Amino acid sequence: MQIVVDFGNTSIKAAIFDGQNLVEHFPQASAVELSRIANQYVDYKMLISSVSSESTHFVNLIENKSRLTILDYLTKLPIQNLYDTPKTLGMDRIAAAVGAFTLYPNQDCLVVDAGTCITYDFLDAKAHFQGGSISPGITMRYKALQHFTSKLPLLQTRTWTGSVGKNTKDAIAIGVLNGLKGEIEHIIADFKRQFPKIKIIVTGGDTTFFETSINHSIFAVPTLVLVGLNTILNGLEG
Repeated sequence: MQIVVDFGNTSIKAAIFDGQNLVEHFPQASAVELSRIANQYVDYKMLISSVSSESTHFVNLIENKSRLTILDYLTKLPIQNLYDTPKTLGMDRIAAAVGAFTLYPNQDCLVVDAGTCITYDFLDAKAHFQGGSISPGITMRYKALQHFTSKLPLLQTRTWTGSVGKNTKDAIAIGVLNGLKGEIEHIIADFKRQFPKIKIIVTGGDTTFFETSINHSIFAVPTLVLVGLNTILNGLEG
């Protein structure tokens, strides 16, 4: 039995696997809830990916720490990491790339993770992680407009109509969401020109936005990071 946990900037996601089979998925959970689940098992191994300090609290709650591994830049991977600064690479990004490798082996893949930030990461057909780009996510863009102005409101909407806002809220939504749509489509089109058979894989909390607004064929895999973590964990000794 394998337990994998992804501590993101805004949420904690986890899953239980039996081999490569997903047994249970926890799209949002607290550290306390997950520790209670983990402590129910006697025979298991666990891998944690974290970009958040919340993982420290979780580790302190785990009774059998000998079965726990924290993913870092030295962890054995089934892909080759060609990032120039592996120490600074978010572990969720490399885990998502391994997830793409697991689901689409021997294929060029662009992984788009739509969370707090939007990351675009390229894994080539030879299983080389080449790197990618980082952009502000939807919520971050809304917060920036509200924070750096004196009168603009903070929005949450993921929908917009047309290209001309007749009021301030619509103008913000159109600017943020239509602008992001243009960014995404430009990046995908650029990769497709270079790699015509590339797989576009989308994951993260704002996956639905991509599914409904992007004019490209994509594969939405909400559990991509967790699938990658499980593959990494299966490759570790012990």
